Amino acid sequence: APSINYSYDFSKCDQDGRRKDYSAALSWSRVFLSGSTFSPFFGDENVTTQLFPMETLFESYTAEIVKKLLDTENFEVSVQDRSFHLFDEPEKKFQMKPDIVVRRMTDGAVFIFDTKWKLLDESRQNWGISQSDMYQMFAYHKKYAAQSVSLIYPQTPAFPSGRTIRFKSDDAAAINVHFVDLFDMKNSVAKITSELTLQP
Repeated sequence: APSINYSYDFSKCDQDGRRKDYSAALSWSRVFLSGSTFSPFFGDENVTTQLFPMETLFESYTAEIVKKLLDTENFEVSVQDRSFHLFDEPEKKFQMKPDIVVRRMTDGAVFIFDTKWKLLDESRQNWGISQSDMYQMFAYHKKYAAQSVSLIYPQTPAFPSGRTIRFKSDDAAAINVHFVDLFDMKNSVAKITSELTLQP
């Protein structure tokens, strides 16, 4: 018979040790049936990463939005691009795989986007941006001769959608850090890609 008291029925499941193999499915069911909302990072309903690798989902969804936003006549979008290796001699080694590479047809300008499924925090050193990630972005910038390289993170109250952190070095390398609203991905990504339609 259909449940008429979800809370009571779920409490019985929680007490049954034999249900542990189904804990992820039960957690998702509890969220949907109770009409709950939950943060992608916080809260008691720790279910978002149990069924899906969220970093892969975030990357793939962002890439699909970029593809849909940029017309194919003026832009070429490559996901997990494999055009370059870090070294070419004595043989090609250390394959580079930026999440999203956009080439603008009119002038050949290259824009690179890499998604990161983590929260930045102003209280942490470098806001929590990984030094190894920055080394990686710097290498992308040089190897692809990119006009810009951007890291894309989920927004937080401290880093809302629309905020950008820009890093520049004296050798013309430029790395942008953007933030997207997970509940309004299309508009957030559209703001980020709008610069691609502007000619230098």
